[in-house]
Amino acid sequence: MHIEKIEYGPEKTGFWSQVAFALIILLTLAAVVITGNIFWKIFSSDASVASTRLFIEEVGKLLAYLIF
Repeated sequence: MHIEKIEYGPEKTGFWSQVAFALIILLTLAAVVITGNIFWKIFSSDASVASTRLFIEEVGKLLAYLIF
């Protein structure tokens, strides 16, 4: 049985591909931090604090940052 060499597209080298890769990593880390912050706020707060308008606005802002 003969296995042919698999040809992939042109290798992505250069400045802009490295910038794009770095941005992907940074945005992923930012999303992880924001998500962790949301869960920390939800799980570490009391019910009386979590029902306040300020708490809901803060979590809503973090969710908006995460979406956009």
